[in-house]
Amino acid sequence: VSADDDDLPPTESASGLLMEDPSFDAYAKMATFRLFAALGRDALIDLAASAELVEFVPGAMVIVKDEKAFALFAILEGTARVIVRGNPEIRLKEGDIFGESSLLDEGQRQADVKAETPLMCLRIDKTNRESVMARHPEVEAALFDLLARRLVTNLMNTSPRGQAFDQQARLELAQRFEVRRAGVGTAIAEKGRRSDGLYVILAGNVMSESDRLADGEKSEFRIARGTAFGHASLMGAASEVTIRAASEAVLLRMPASGFAALAAQYPPVLAYLSE
Repeated sequence: VSADDDDLPPTESASGLLMEDPSFDAYAKMATFRLFAALGRDALIDLAASAELVEFVPGAMVIVKDEKAFALFAILEGTARVIVRGNPEIRLKEGDIFGESSLLDEGQRQADVKAETPLMCLRIDKTNRESVMARHPEVEAALFDLLARRLVTNLMNTSPRGQAFDQQARLELAQRFEVRRAGVGTAIAEKGRRSDGLYVILAGNVMSESDRLADGEKSEFRIARGTAFGHASLMGAASEVTIRAASEAVLLRMPASGFAALAAQYPPVLAYLSE
């Protein structure tokens, strides 16, 4: 069986179907999205100019899990499904934005997204978006807020820690944390020093460095997303390893005062972390 490229449903691996419609007003459409409501007119016009209008047929894979993330999508018409193995599917509709993994330097898709109906989106690729953010810092702030909220929600809904609480308790727990961004090479914890808070990894490559081996090389291993660290220091002990961001990373941080209140209100969390 053979097919022309034009017959294939567009995905991130192949160009989407570009809608050449001079009457389409991307600026007017973007102004209706809640995420962009606080942006100034110039920033919104610049962002709209960087977007492409793409259309997907029902059943087309818009995003494929584990692929490199290089574009952000905003739904104009139609619906899509977010598919994560072992979790209920999430329905996306007009006004929703997805593809936030592309906001990280080495982001990878965390789920499949499939068009449920004929789907029309604005697609903003990484290069264009970064150019806009350089000119308008408020765009970066708005998009990072989206990324942080999605990552926290995903963590609370999928991690064993989150499953131990009801929905209201999860919300209260999440609000005790600050969202922090760590650039490549940033030391988040240093051996021999007490940590300044409890950390949970949301995204990115974070490495633990132990003592040098006999050949002079350091022993390193990657810390999995969702892992908490720093709690030993908050219980009075210094960190036994240095923990460093090997790529751009996003983390939750709870300062010592917040950790004490958490331990008092939710003893099971303290027991879990102690174990």
